Amino acid sequence: MKSYLIIFLFLNIFFCHSQIFESFSDGDFTHNPEWKGTISNFKINDALQLQSNATTASTSYLFTPAQIIINAEWECKFKIDYPTSASNYACMYIISDSCTLENGFNGYFVQVGGTNDEVSLFYQNELKKEKIIDGLDKRIDSKTVDVIVKVTRDSAAFRLYSKLPEEDEFYLEGESEHFKMRKSEYFGLSFTHTNTTGKFFFFDDIRVTGEIYSDLLELDTISQGDIIFNEVMFNNPETSAEYIEFYNRSNKIIDVSGLIFTTRKTDGSLNTGVEIPYTTIMKPCDYLAVTSQKEAVKTYHDCPDSANIIQTKWSTLNNETATLVLTNSKKDIIYDEFTYHESFHHALIKNSKGVALERIYSDLPTQDIKNWHSAATTHNYGTPGFQNSQHKDLNDNLKNVIFSLESKHFSPDNDGLNDICIINYNLPELGYIANIDVFTPIGEKLVSIANQHLCNQTGTFIWDGADTQGQIANVGIYVIYIEVFHPEKGVRKNMKLPVVLSSR
Repeated sequence: MKSYLIIFLFLNIFFCHSQIFESFSDGDFTHNPEWKGTISNFKINDALQLQSNATTASTSYLFTPAQIIINAEWECKFKIDYPTSASNYACMYIISDSCTLENGFNGYFVQVGGTNDEVSLFYQNELKKEKIIDGLDKRIDSKTVDVIVKVTRDSAAFRLYSKLPEEDEFYLEGESEHFKMRKSEYFGLSFTHTNTTGKFFFFDDIRVTGEIYSDLLELDTISQGDIIFNEVMFNNPETSAEYIEFYNRSNKIIDVSGLIFTTRKTDGSLNTGVEIPYTTIMKPCDYLAVTSQKEAVKTYHDCPDSANIIQTKWSTLNNETATLVLTNSKKDIIYDEFTYHESFHHALIKNSKGVALERIYSDLPTQDIKNWHSAATTHNYGTPGFQNSQHKDLNDNLKNVIFSLESKHFSPDNDGLNDICIINYNLPELGYIANIDVFTPIGEKLVSIANQHLCNQTGTFIWDGADTQGQIANVGIYVIYIEVFHPEKGVRKNMKLPVVLSSR
């Protein structure tokens, strides 16, 4: 499709978005945008294609500014009117920190042709080249090469594709998790030829889309407790995968690239774990789910488009219990730690397979067992990459009284609607001790919620509707008896809060 060059640039404080479509329909490659390099060895031919125009054996190249690197796609149509060899091939430079080739560069490029007549992806560090995707040998072994090349990159991997004229779909040459560049400055093309093949290379229909990693983004230093464990699917359903979700509860913009999520061994040491990919940024109140099968997880849980899920390597989680750890690359700083157990699930969950554990309050301690609850049925028992079905805000509905119920009734049926009884408190100062028990209408003690608990000035207690045996209590009216006292000041107060345990 022939169209003039369109460059759309959108810049905001977080990321820059840019798209480039180039079909050389304006008959010029020196302006709008400006391509730099060995310009005299290129021309726009009568078919409005970029064509090689060299007379002596050499490597000729063109580069134009292009900073796309995140969630990116690069595509170009190549035609070479001569069998490729070690002396005749073309390249597409998708990520580069330089607009010249003489002294090397840092980045990634696709080579079309060569000794094995293949389409392959390389990483180059100055003058050293490393093949990271080895394309199919003899894929373009023909008298005339005619192929469309496409590279995609998400947080998990590069994927290299090619498509021949007789094919309806792109062929996957391979994929690679190799990634050592945070930024890009240029996109480019080149051809290497002999004395007789300097006019046999053609380039057309360039398409580059994605996001830019911007230095305008002011990143903050991560501290312990900034990024926390927020949800875990440790016993995945048959048609989906395990995942772990993190939440940024700080007011910082944090680059979590290179952080390690792992598990503890029985001796307390850490397993190897998995590294969060480069250019992974978490803004305040951001969710981030990591999994080995992004599309399967997204589809199974009917995730909204805004769900932030990335694909990474994976180490299988234990289906009963394990200790999750978020640490730095040296594993000498622990940012958060959570020991889960299948018993944390709601009493109505008889089989935890396919049910995620969700954090209720982001401000309460990670290891507070009462702060975890089975995900509701709303999204197939999981909310990867977006707000938890059981999420509550510690500051919501706090009244100007000492203790209050968020709701006077609740239904612990795990449907995501009022599943737990939440008791908020607001005390005049620190130092109060609380005892909280639940009684039946005839005065029998059902369960103890808190025993000699040292309170913060504001906070919350949770009753999930279970008795001391972990069984959901019968439908009815219950009385929550609260005793709070300050041992230093001799202040003691008692309260009774009736609550209805109902069913839907």
